[in-house]
Amino acid sequence: MTFGTITQEDRDKAKATKQAKIDWASENLFTDFEEDEKRWRELASQYGVRLPSWYIANEPKYIKRMIKALGVDQEEYLEDCGCKTIKQLVQMNPSWPAYAEVGLLLEYWEENK
Repeated sequence: MTFGTITQEDRDKAKATKQAKIDWASENLFTDFEEDEKRWRELASQYGVRLPSWYIANEPKYIKRMIKALGVDQEEYLEDCGCKTIKQLVQMNPSWPAYAEVGLLLEYWEENK
């Protein structure tokens, strides 16, 4: 693939990759955050940030990005969560999607900004 040129093969591969992530998430991630998710989406909109897609597994990079985007004091946040590292925080909820962990960070920011 050359930069800027997307072939049908590229599209098909991307679609298959996304579907594999969705299938995995449907079987492995806890996604029953109905009322919380509404609040997280409201907060994300209010602060002009985007939540990760529902099928994205919880990974440190999503929390780090949101910490940076909001200007959250990382050490203070982790201390309040009872963790020393973001990796440790992610390991506390391994079956959560990334949007849920980021949503909690948004709630924290709303309450402590």
